[in-house]
Amino acid sequence: MKLNLSPNVLLLILTVSCVLFSCSERLQVSGTTSPDKRSGFSLAEIKRSFELDYAGMPQTRADGEFDESEILSPGWIIPLWDSVSVYYGEHLFQAGVVFEARYGYRLLRWGDTGQPELFPMPSRLIVLKDPDTDGTASYLRFLIPEANDVASDAGTGFLGLVLYTLLSGCPVSIGKFSDGVLTGSASLWDDSRTREETVDEMVELLQGIYVARVRPRASTRAIIPPVEIVGKREIVVNVKELLNVIIPPIEPPLEGIGGGDDGSGNIGGGGNSSSGGDSGAAYPNNTKITMDKPEVRAALDSLYNDCMGQLLINAIGAPVAISSGYLAPSKITPVVYDLPTGPLISGYNVEMGYRCDPLSVMEELMHVYQYQKQGLVDFRNAKINNEVEAKLAWYMYRERIGSKISIGNALGGHEGIRFFKNMGERVLANDLESPAFTDAYEGAVGALRNTKTSYRDEDRYPFDPGKMNVENLLELLKDCINK
Repeated sequence: MKLNLSPNVLLLILTVSCVLFSCSERLQVSGTTSPDKRSGFSLAEIKRSFELDYAGMPQTRADGEFDESEILSPGWIIPLWDSVSVYYGEHLFQAGVVFEARYGYRLLRWGDTGQPELFPMPSRLIVLKDPDTDGTASYLRFLIPEANDVASDAGTGFLGLVLYTLLSGCPVSIGKFSDGVLTGSASLWDDSRTREETVDEMVELLQGIYVARVRPRASTRAIIPPVEIVGKREIVVNVKELLNVIIPPIEPPLEGIGGGDDGSGNIGGGGNSSSGGDSGAAYPNNTKITMDKPEVRAALDSLYNDCMGQLLINAIGAPVAISSGYLAPSKITPVVYDLPTGPLISGYNVEMGYRCDPLSVMEELMHVYQYQKQGLVDFRNAKINNEVEAKLAWYMYRERIGSKISIGNALGGHEGIRFFKNMGERVLANDLESPAFTDAYEGAVGALRNTKTSYRDEDRYPFDPGKMNVENLLELLKDCINK
C-alpha cells in the first residue's frame, strides 16, 4: 500500500529520521549495477537522500551513553560510499550501503552452559526510491539469524528475522523467513489490521531477541580487535512511539528478500567476517568452518582423511572463516569481546599466506583449538609454546601420512627439524617426563627464535617454562597412534 502525501508532508517525514547503527559485517553483493551507471538513482542522489534524513537528528551524534530502553539508537555514522550497490527493480530502486559508526551491535544469546555468547547481526543502510514519484526513504536493515542457522551459502536460504527500522531505530517492518521463504510479517503499512494489532505482532516476533551494543576498546595488542559491551537488553518495541509515528511513503521490501540476493546485500549467506565464520561456503564436515576458495576445501579434505586431522576439525566449536591468497605469512585473528566475566572469543578469521596446504591449515586450526582450550590470556602468555605444539602437530601428521610437502625452514632449519623429530618420538613413546623431551622442547624454541620471523620478539611471543607440554596434541593423538 502506498500513501499519497503532499510534498510538504514528505519533506517533514524525511527530516524526522535520525542516524544509523554500526555494522562491521560486509555482506556479499552480486548481480548489481554501479550507482553511477544509471541516471535513475545516482550516487549523488543516494547521498542527498541519506544526508537529509541524517541531518534531522544531530543530537544523536554526540558522545555519551544512550538509555537502555533505546538499545538500537546509534551513534555517529560514516557511510562507506564506495560500497554502495543498487538494485533497479521495476517499481522500486534500492541502494545498500555499508557503514561505520560509534557503536556496533551483536546478538546476545546464552549457550547450554549458561554463559553469554555474541553473534553477528549484519546490517545495512537501505535507501529506497520510487521512480514513479521520485520519493525516497531511508531505513536500517538488521538481519537476525536463528541460533541454529549455520547456512553460509545462498542455496540453503535464510532462517530468521529481517528487521527494518527508521533511522531512529524504531521498528516499522519485520519479516520471518524459513529457508528463504517469508512465513510471517508485521508492517506499519499493512492496512488489513489496526496499528495496535500490528504492534502486538511486532512484539511477538521480537520476543526474546537480545542485543548487545559494543564499541572498540583500546588495546596494546594490535593483532586482536577487542570491543566492550556498553549496553544490552531485549529489543523493545515502543508501543506509544509506533502508534504515533509518521511512516515514510515507501514500504521497505520483504517479499523476495529471503532467497539470497536482493541487490543490496546477500542475506541468504555470506558476509564478513568480523563476526567470524561467514565469509564463504561452509565446510560440510564442520559447518562452523567456512572457506573462500577450492584450495582451502582441498586442504581441509586432506586433513579430514586422517585420524588426527579429523579429530581436530571435529573439535572446532567456534566460527572460523578461512580465506586464502594473501601475499604475507598466515595469520589468525580472534574476534574478542569484553564481558563482565572476562574476554570472550566469538570466532576467528584465518588468512592463509604464501601457501595453502594441509600442513599450513592444520597449524592455524591447532591455534584455534588452543585458544578454545586455554582462553585468550593463557594463550598469549605462552605464545611460543603454542607455536611449538602446533608445529609439532603438523610435523607428526606429515610423518604419519608420508607427505612430501616441503617444510623448508618452517621448523628452524635442519637443527630445528632434529628437535621436532626428537619430541615426536618422545610423544609416541609416552615419555614426556624425560630430560630428552625437555631438551628437545627447549631446542625447538631456540630454533624458532633464530628464524627470520616475528618469533624473535620475546614480548610478542613469550615463553612459559612451566608449560612445556603438548596436552592439546595428545588429545588429537589419543585414538590415532596405531591407526
